[in-house]
Amino acid sequence: MNRLPSPILVLFLVGLVRAEEVQESLSSAANAAIARILDRAGDKTMEQIRSEIDKAVDGLDEQTQKSHEEWKKQVEQDERARMQRIREALPKLSPQAQQRLIRIVLVQQNGKFTPKEKQDLLKQISFTLDASIQKELSQNLSETDLFSVLY
Repeated sequence: MNRLPSPILVLFLVGLVRAEEVQESLSSAANAAIARILDRAGDKTMEQIRSEIDKAVDGLDEQTQKSHEEWKKQVEQDERARMQRIREALPKLSPQAQQRLIRIVLVQQNGKFTPKEKQDLLKQISFTLDASIQKELSQNLSETDLFSVLY
């Protein structure tokens, strides 16, 4: 039986792409500040982490601030596109697959969970999916759409 990749693997892969995008567009001072914030993230929510990163970038040069804002806009655009793909896929799914997809999205969008809590919950969901539901979801959505915690 083919299982979807673990949410941790997906987070890692998506995180690498996002990290490369950020590193290409931000100065070394910004990268160092962001790395320190992420190292101390612990039990902070994504909202708290984003807020700290925004504050750190606000204290840097204008070009870095501009690059950071452009990157944030791109992430927001990616999230809108992901949600559109989910809205388009939802009516095509069986009721059971719809329920699982809604549960996945609710976990992803919950601002009270830490990234680690989201990873754990998404991992639990992915391991409990029936093979038929896994197949149905994977035919309609990408693994990143389903199990990313960066959104």
